[in-house]
Amino acid sequence: DDDDDDDDMVFGGGGKRRHARSKKSPAKKEKNASTTKKQMTDDPGIKVLHLSSASLTGSAVLGLLLGLQSGCMMEELDISSNYIGSEGVSLLVDFLEGNNKKKTGAAVMPKLNRMNLSNNNLCNDGIAKLTRAISKRRHMSMV
Repeated sequence: DDDDDDDDMVFGGGGKRRHARSKKSPAKKEKNASTTKKQMTDDPGIKVLHLSSASLTGSAVLGLLLGLQSGCMMEELDISSNYIGSEGVSLLVDFLEGNNKKKTGAAVMPKLNRMNLSNNNLCNDGIAKLTRAISKRRHMSMV
């Protein structure tokens, strides 16, 4: 139990066990729910994601990006020194061009302006595909 107290201190529990009891009226609960929804819409989400040397494959990166949703306001993505390869870069390009979702006219990750894909064995064809995809976007650079 001493270890539990240490964890509570690290995670802000102060070593005390707390039991959640709600004595709020239904009106207060509704107000809190609407406040939470507003906070979620105001939250820009992930802006910078650095996953260098994380042993990621191209399909793993695609799964991650699909999970973040195409409207994500991420500005920087560093996936250097992984195992993306030429097949993985094709998946990434398809995602950036919006080929993995229904066409809505909205840009995929519109704020994404910097990507680092160095040391990923992209090969010349993969680099060419990525360069074409990036050239179609505004304010995008690749390291």
